[in-house]
Amino acid sequence: MITITVNAVAVNQDQVIVSGTFGLSGNYTAGGDIVDFTGVASTLVFTPQAAQQAAGIPSNLPPLGLVEVAEQPASGATPQGYIPFYIAGSTLANGKLWIATDVGQPPTELTGAPTAYPAGAIAETIQFRAFFNYGV
Repeated sequence: MITITVNAVAVNQDQVIVSGTFGLSGNYTAGGDIVDFTGVASTLVFTPQAAQQAAGIPSNLPPLGLVEVAEQPASGATPQGYIPFYIAGSTLANGKLWIATDVGQPPTELTGAPTAYPAGAIAETIQFRAFFNYGV
């Protein structure tokens, strides 16, 4: 299961940019764990203008195709070695977080289907930045 924590929001002329973390728990499913952004808009805190724009994020569309995701260890901490990739879905509710254990060609997916997330993967701080259109 993927939980989304929003840490920051920015708005430009035609996008809402949401930054935060993905939390991992439970089991990983082959092909990637579902990332559901549908509840994100209701958790955002904005200036009045930004709130109006964010309210216009269309719930039937996925992020613009760009969700940056990376492990970000705390200062002085060692990376856990799991490599997260975001795979775009067709709506806000069905993107996937795909976890690799090796960056070969192609990368090697976390094994098992489904399998409990390894402790190291759960311990990771996985940061994201997602770009959404608004008012479409």
